[in-house]
Amino acid sequence: MVRTSLTVFKNATKVSLVGGLFYWSVGQGIWGTSDQGAEAGKRLAKAIAPSIVEYRDKEYSDLFQPLGELRSEERGEDTFRDPLTKNEIRDLPPINSSFTKSWNTTMELIFTSIANIPETTVYYSNQLKKKLLNSSSEEKKV
Repeated sequence: MVRTSLTVFKNATKVSLVGGLFYWSVGQGIWGTSDQGAEAGKRLAKAIAPSIVEYRDKEYSDLFQPLGELRSEERGEDTFRDPLTKNEIRDLPPINSSFTKSWNTTMELIFTSIANIPETTVYYSNQLKKKLLNSSSEEKKV
C-alpha cells in the first residue's frame, strides 16, 4: 500500500513538473508564432549570457587577453574577436575528433531509430504474429 502510494506520488510529481514547464513555456511564447519564439530566445540569451561569460572568463582566462595588452606581432590570422567581450581570442584548445565522430554516430543512430519506428513496429509485430500462429498450429497437431 505504501509502495503504491509512493509510486503514484512520484508519477504525479513528474507529470506536474512537466505540465508546469509546458504551461510556463506557452506563457513565454515558445510555442507561439516565430516572432514570439524569437523574442523568447532573446530573453533567454540575455538571462544566460552573463553566466556563460563569467564561467568562460574564469575557466579559460589564459585564452583571453584585452585588446590593449596584445602586442602587434600576436595579432595574426589565427586570432578572432569574441562577440560578447570584444576580446581577441588566441588558439582555442582542439576538439578531439574521435569524440566528434562518436557524437555524430550516436546522434545519427538515435534519429534514424526514431525515424524508423513505424517500420520497426510493423516488422516486429509481424514476427510476433508468425510465432504465435506457428505455436498455435503446433499445439493443434499435438
